[in-house]
Amino acid sequence: MEITMKLNGKICAADTNDTILEAAKKNGIEIPSLCFMKGCNEIAACRMCVVEVAGMRGLPPACVTKVREGMEVLTDSPKVRKARHATLNFLAQHHRMICDQCSRYSDCEFHALCVAYGISERDYNPYKMEADKDASAPHLIRDTSKCVQCQRCVAACHNQSMDIVGAFHRGWKKKVAPAQPLAQTDCVGCGQCVAACPTGALSIRDDTVQLRNLIRQKKKHVVAVVTPAAAGGFGKLFYETEQKDNAGKLTAMLKKLGFERVYSSVSLQDAHLAAELEIAAQRKTPVISEGCPAVRNLVEKQYPQLRACLSGVGTQQAFAARFVRRFYAQEADIPEEDILVVYLNSCTAGKTETADGLFTLTTYELAFMFRRACVSRFTAMKVWREQLDEATPFDPLPKAEAATAITVTGLGAVRTELEKIQSGSYEGTLLKGAACPGGCSTGGGAPRHTSAESLE
Repeated sequence: MEITMKLNGKICAADTNDTILEAAKKNGIEIPSLCFMKGCNEIAACRMCVVEVAGMRGLPPACVTKVREGMEVLTDSPKVRKARHATLNFLAQHHRMICDQCSRYSDCEFHALCVAYGISERDYNPYKMEADKDASAPHLIRDTSKCVQCQRCVAACHNQSMDIVGAFHRGWKKKVAPAQPLAQTDCVGCGQCVAACPTGALSIRDDTVQLRNLIRQKKKHVVAVVTPAAAGGFGKLFYETEQKDNAGKLTAMLKKLGFERVYSSVSLQDAHLAAELEIAAQRKTPVISEGCPAVRNLVEKQYPQLRACLSGVGTQQAFAARFVRRFYAQEADIPEEDILVVYLNSCTAGKTETADGLFTLTTYELAFMFRRACVSRFTAMKVWREQLDEATPFDPLPKAEAATAITVTGLGAVRTELEKIQSGSYEGTLLKGAACPGGCSTGGGAPRHTSAESLE
């Protein structure tokens, strides 16, 4: 049912089920927020989205306050701005403000709000707080000293049916983190907490310096395998608003960085799936695909009784490394052990893979590597936009027959299917699961979710 209301003095239409935040967005008015994620985290914890409502005491949060007929709302009044400034100032006093050294510097929602409301990081001593890091996991680093306690990571982990991250204690002692070091938990590496984090409190472990040194030493022949998710998302990190096929530009850039060959993962993924389907046809029990490393990790950590159901083919990146090393060794007439395969994907769980001759990078890490090669992010943006496409987007690989299988996405859905296998009620022959909601394009190493987006 449609109603009318006033937003900043202008008569606007809204639906009775809308919150003020949703109604404002529909009418082209942006209300800032830190903790809000639609359908996932609607706890009104940050108080950044407060607004002024005629006849209502105080400043209600727009994310949970429903609209009503005739409501008059001011989203940017002096009173509202003062409240938001006070909130940001409080958070900044409890946040290690090392902005120019932070991996999220150009992509930090908290920093963007500070700039918008006149909060300068130079007014806060970054050395009054010590780093509180957990670097035990192979795929991410947690630094609680940068946490703004929005609890989006808690919601993202719950949304994935894992519930590894939680909020402990109250008041100034409150801490949002796992109960144990991450490596000691059942974390499978899906990275949705990293994608949800608005600050640098959660960041992907950066292995690009190590890779850059390997390329410079020239002791290995370094080749790249690029997934569609990485190729499609890379341009977004350089603020390209249009959906483009960046394969040609990305291939040219990678060869400038020192990669000898650049292959597409598409035919390799088809070959991987075909191998698993063949195994599924031979077995009498359901087979669980190992294509997604997070799903394999889930089985090994929480469903050990189903380990025998794993296909045994290995993850897509491990399979690709074996295939490409063998193919390139024959083509270049060099030993396989002299070849390093770098698998470029949006998947953070891939960084938990330890196969020989394999190095896994996320889309974000590749962007870091490119920016460092260009000295600054501004130079990198210019170089990327002016980069000419490689005539042939990818170096040729033997083509595999396309294979199809039904894929379930999200760890909650995967868990449901695993329990069916466990109970003997699974009707298929091959369970192909992707840990991230929406598949690999929403992986933890892809361009991040924003506060206004849902993880569902």
